Amino acid sequence: MRKVIAAFNTTIDGNCDHTAGIADQELHKHYTSLLENAGKILYGRITFELMQY
Repeated sequence: MRKVIAAFNTTIDGNCDHTAGIADQELHKHYTSLLENAGKILYGRITFELMQY
């Protein structure tokens, strides 16, 4: 059985807005590792649309 990992960008005050925070190098390394080891990746519509930038 495979793992399902859900990642949400949430600030300390509970705001679920990926544009509200600034990612540091450690956070980039963490998400890069998750993506490199994933068999499949599922994005929501808004995240997918933001990939064009």
